[in-house]
Amino acid sequence: MGFEFLHSVGGPPRVGGTLLCDVLNQRGAELGDVFASSTSDVADLTHVLQPEFGVGRYVPSYRALHDSAWEKESQLEVLRGPARGRYYDRTEQHVFDKSRTWGITWPLFKALFPGGRYVVPVRNFRDLLASIITHDLEHPVTQVQAGQHMTTRELIERMLKLDDVLGGTIRCVLEMYETCRNEMIVFRYEDWLTRPQAYMDFLYEQLGLERFVHDFSAVPYTNIDADSLLRDAYPHPKSGPNGETTRPIRQPSVDKWRGMDMAAVFNWAAERPEARAYQSMVDSIQCLPT
Repeated sequence: MGFEFLHSVGGPPRVGGTLLCDVLNQRGAELGDVFASSTSDVADLTHVLQPEFGVGRYVPSYRALHDSAWEKESQLEVLRGPARGRYYDRTEQHVFDKSRTWGITWPLFKALFPGGRYVVPVRNFRDLLASIITHDLEHPVTQVQAGQHMTTRELIERMLKLDDVLGGTIRCVLEMYETCRNEMIVFRYEDWLTRPQAYMDFLYEQLGLERFVHDFSAVPYTNIDADSLLRDAYPHPKSGPNGETTRPIRQPSVDKWRGMDMAAVFNWAAERPEARAYQSMVDSIQCLPT
């Protein structure tokens, strides 16, 4: 295993996780000390090897490592197998494994990869929903595969279920924020897209890495994974609409939901208990000092 530290990039969909990995790989291409994956199967494969640490892909479960037998290094080495295989050819010191699943079983991750951090962007809940729904209207894969047309409210209700991609991940982020906040590096989506260098400086400082000045006018496309939000039917783009291999970081869309004809539905969804708790957490996270 060539890497020294394995970190996780997680969080809900449409909060900039893919973009963050692309930014990290811009540094990696220059300095060779970091690598960020496309969406990875490492966490899921580890779950297959040790099902005791989770009850479902998107169901939060923070069971501590009570059984000392699982702390034996030989058995932990078995569970490191998927990561060793996935990154057998990586020589960078820091590898960022892009997966929402690690957040579900963080105690296991910490036992396997001491020193790892959970990097998670978060976003205003209503804007998050607006981005997801806009995406779904452009590529209505979830409705087609369900074999029925769904209203926006029905679609949101399904996504907020505990075992779905949005409901499970926001509950997971909430529980991590309550139980192991110091192990998280949280990016406020609206702020980090406005001041990306400040946030990358903060991340590198937290990891003990030297500062790197990014070119945010030309962030490379490096992720090649399928888009899980769209049930893996559409890959993340390898290039821009005209074949560009890079793209700039743009100012975030803030309060986009207000101008949409389904704003009332977003307000209804934002009053659900899990949504209110998530938004309260987002509001409590301090932006980085100017």
